[in-house]
Formats: sequence, C-alpha cells, structure tokens
Amino acid sequence: MAHQSHPCWSCQWPDSWLLRGFFPGLSPPLQDVLRIAVVAVVFAAISEWGLIFPICQSEKLRIRGELWRWLSAYTCRLVCIASILAGTAGILWMREEGPSIAIILPEIALTYMIVVTFLVSATVTFQPTKLIQLKSKTAQCTMGYAAPGGVVSVVLTTSFLIKNIHHRTVRGDAPGTTQGFVTLRPKLVHDM
Repeated sequence: MAHQSHPCWSCQWPDSWLLRGFFPGLSPPLQDVLRIAVVAVVFAAISEWGLIFPICQSEKLRIRGELWRWLSAYTCRLVCIASILAGTAGILWMREEGPSIAIILPEIALTYMIVVTFLVSATVTFQPTKLIQLKSKTAQCTMGYAAPGGVVSVVLTTSFLIKNIHHRTVRGDAPGTTQGFVTLRPKLVHDM
C-alpha cells in the first residue's frame, strides 16, 4: 500500500496557504519581493541583537578583545546581507511597478550601507590593526554608525514594500484580486 501524504504537506512554497492567506492574488514577482523583504527584516532583527547585546552588559562583563572583534564582524556581515536583500527587493519592486523616488532614495542608502558594512567587516576580520590607525573622526563615526544605520535603512525600506503589497491586496489592486483578506479567508480554509 503506497503512502499518501496530506495535500497540505506536499504543497510548494509559492502555493502555500501562508502566502495566499495573508496576501491573496499576488503576481509571482511581488511574491518574490515579499519573501525577500521578510528575510531581510529577519536578518536585520538578528543583527540588531548583535548591536544591542554589548550595550546592555555591565562594565565588568562587557565584551572586549577577540570576542568583540568577531561579534562586530558578524553583525556587519548580517547587516550587509540584509541590505543586499532589501536592495534586491526594491529593484524587483521597481521592475514590477516602475521607478519611484520612494524606492530609489532608499536604494542609494542601502548601496552605501552594503559597501561600508562589507568594508568594516572585512577590516575587522582580516586587518584589525588598521582600525587602530584610523584617527579621523569622520571615519570613526562612519564605521560606528554603519551597522545601526543599515538596520534602520533595511527596516524602513522593507516595511514600505510590505505595507504597499498589503495595501494593494486589501484594496484589490493586485492582479486577480477582487476581495480582501477577511472575505477570502473562508474560501482558503475550504481549499485546504
């Protein structure tokens, strides 16, 4: 006797109930934008812990030395990856919806964050002695605020994208969508 799996367990990610339940009728490019934006927010949230954790420690237990170096590199890498993902989501959004100044300006900020966090991460990892040689206040401020600024840029950009996708589906602007989430929910339960 062959094993038959439950229909819900064998569904593919694009056809999953989660994506259809919250944002019904999205085109495949907007589904990609939504997925990438959500992953970018998760990366930004994780990297924020790397920024907050050292601040919340007492002076005696404060992270220093080699451990601080690896935590900084890890945090900058996560911010860099989150910025790349948010930038990609913005580009896919503009490809689907057309260019918008509300996306182009954050894209410029995200590109800056990608470059700075990558360079800081590489410097902290491979040449930490170079950090001691930096005497310029501008360079020190740029390095100090790169990761927190990147997190803020990622969260603002992805929140804008997710909010616009949500408003499009609730209003029925998405292709193939004529109903909002509340009226479509009973039909989704029936489909499963």
